[in-house]
Amino acid sequence: MNIRVFNYNINYMKYLQLILIFWLVAFTQCSSTKNTGSSSNNIFNDSTTQELINSKHYTFVAQYAQPLGGRQRALTTEYTLTVHNDSLISYLPYYGQSYTAPINPSDAGMEFTSINFDYTVTPTKNGNYDITIKPKNEDKANQMILNVTSTGYASLQVTSSNRQAISFRGIMRK
Repeated sequence: MNIRVFNYNINYMKYLQLILIFWLVAFTQCSSTKNTGSSSNNIFNDSTTQELINSKHYTFVAQYAQPLGGRQRALTTEYTLTVHNDSLISYLPYYGQSYTAPINPSDAGMEFTSINFDYTVTPTKNGNYDITIKPKNEDKANQMILNVTSTGYASLQVTSSNRQAISFRGIMRK
């Protein structure tokens, strides 16, 4: 009887040692991972953000959408608003109430390209920027207000005459 109890204790101790080694390896691996500066980590400094906005050559990447009166949704697909000097390319989803039904049901998002739009940049007191974009001859968006922080985070409010307003949060990218 004593031998079995002793044998049981040795097996139990080996089992505990294996669990301890597993957890040590797992925690060591988790703590040693570093951010290698992938393309999703695009945090800028003040001068970089200012240059990006003044060049009118940037992309807003939406990470969250919040319809008016609705709850916030995390976006799993990359949705963007791109400004290239003389063109505006919107590839954004829409959640909310629409006052008119689209003719093509697959055309329910805010996907459009415009070369005719007004673009105004207003610096704020705390180093951020308010960018107002007014696409002309576009039913999906009458006005887009992009608020950009000095570190590259941004929020976008889109208003339309045919739909409820919707907001997006995300980051700026070159």
